[in-house]
Amino acid sequence: MNVFEIAQADPKTFIGQVVTIAFLTVIMLEGLSGRLNKSITAGRDMFMMGCGILMHVLFTGATITAIVALQAKAFPDSLDALAYVSIWLTLPVVILLNELGHYGVHRLAHSWRKLWPLHRTHHTATQMNSAVLFRYGVAWVLILPQVLLGMISLHMGLAAEYAIAAGIGFAANLSTHTAFRWDLALLKIPGFKYPWAVYRQLITTPAHHWHHHSYKGANSNYAVTLIFLDKIFGSYAEPDNYPKTPIGLPCSGRVPLRTELLYPLFRDPIQKRQSMNNP
Repeated sequence: MNVFEIAQADPKTFIGQVVTIAFLTVIMLEGLSGRLNKSITAGRDMFMMGCGILMHVLFTGATITAIVALQAKAFPDSLDALAYVSIWLTLPVVILLNELGHYGVHRLAHSWRKLWPLHRTHHTATQMNSAVLFRYGVAWVLILPQVLLGMISLHMGLAAEYAIAAGIGFAANLSTHTAFRWDLALLKIPGFKYPWAVYRQLITTPAHHWHHHSYKGANSNYAVTLIFLDKIFGSYAEPDNYPKTPIGLPCSGRVPLRTELLYPLFRDPIQKRQSMNNP
């Protein structure tokens, strides 16, 4: 079986295996190299990571599976309606929809004051590493666009496309959060400078996303995978190799754990004093 057939046969297992293998490999290498415990928020990063992963395990897959089953009964005529369209046509569309969904939710989380505290948890980490990838409050999982996209894709017979798009999105997200600056290592390869210059105009790199996690870059570079979307929608900021301002927010280490984990159930005065331009 090729990768498309495996993803089509059992998309939930396919995504689970991709995420588990990639994430455990990277975080173990970061741990062995001492890159996980160098910040004031390291302990909270790991705890929040565990909560984020648990929410995905309990909510995301189960919700998509349950709703797809209900859709099959409610809308039987549209079940697998796109299953016979070539995957080479449908896969790029699903990847683009997944990326546009993440871009939209991400940008809204930075611009809408009521939603910002929910996403702020991800930005109060003071060091970039793979644990930060899952560092968010439990309610953040409820608004991620892959749930809606999964419901539609699986109902329409695009299970393989959805699984592959989700896997690509996760791999890109992991590659830009990790403590390993693999992008700078590639630039040391003779002759790699010019193809890389083209690549970074299209695809999100660690430099782009590290800038987004810095004090002054939080309101730019929202795209998970396709950085050219930021160029199209006017939110692009040219990054330095390393951010000139610290990773995190001025309030890092001061937001109560209950707020970071359980907002909007718990709110704190610090939220009312913050502005979106200086989070």
